Amino acid sequence: MGNIAERNWLYIKEAAAVAGVSRKTLTQYMKLRKGKPPSYRLVPGGRWRFPLDEFTAWAHGQKDKQNV
Repeated sequence: MGNIAERNWLYIKEAAAVAGVSRKTLTQYMKLRKGKPPSYRLVPGGRWRFPLDEFTAWAHGQKDKQNV
């Protein structure tokens, strides 16, 4: 699987942990039209991938909005 820093992307379980939410909640966020997390699938119906830097910035932005 490799170190997260070496591969520059996250699996959904790792991304959910970074965002501080469950995998189910993160999946619901991805269905939103606005404010959804940066993500992509390698093939249609495949597993979700989250770019490490972009997702981390998105997750911190979401936490800041919740603290306001």
